[in-house]
Amino acid sequence: MKKLVAVFIVIGLVIGLPSLAKKKDYGEPLSQNNNSGYAGKLPDIQAEFDYLRPSTSSKDLIRVDENAKIEELIPAPRKEKMYIDIIKKKDKTSNYIHDVNDIITILEKIKVSIIQGAKTQVFNAQVSYFIDLAYYLQREYGEKSESSYVSYSKIMELSNQAYSVATLRREAQYYGKYLSYSEEGYIYSPEYVNEQLQYLLDAINQTIPILKDIE
Repeated sequence: MKKLVAVFIVIGLVIGLPSLAKKKDYGEPLSQNNNSGYAGKLPDIQAEFDYLRPSTSSKDLIRVDENAKIEELIPAPRKEKMYIDIIKKKDKTSNYIHDVNDIITILEKIKVSIIQGAKTQVFNAQVSYFIDLAYYLQREYGEKSESSYVSYSKIMELSNQAYSVATLRREAQYYGKYLSYSEEGYIYSPEYVNEQLQYLLDAINQTIPILKDIE
């Protein structure tokens, strides 16, 4: 009888071993959701990324004072070339005015040099710059309506006169000591040079108000 029981036990073990070999223990799932990879509670990090989200509320960047008076407002820079050219968009006459303003500035410097008796090199350098501006004016407006302006004619005349005086001063500085005792040397004498400088000064004094009166 014992032998028979032992035989049944052996047969049962032989039959049950294959099923036991195939069974694997994967353990219990972390959660009921098969897609979950973490069983715990995630921390709330939303506040740390709020700066990446656009704000839905608008703020007034500029406060407008509706009670401001006109005299308290900043005046428009009407003398600035950029304001005139870009903001006001004036016609080409405004460009002529700016070019003439540059000529007025150099004429004022030449005037001071004559009065203070500046050296020939300083005077001639200023005159050379004035002649360059006059030449630019001629090239830019010589065939336009601006060439009929009185200011334009005065600038052309004055540039020729200034060139003659500058040439005289340069030659007088070089030839004066050699020709001072001859008849030709008179035009290089200090008296004659100063006389021509005075004529030029008078012409500048007459021209500047005309240039400043341009509208």
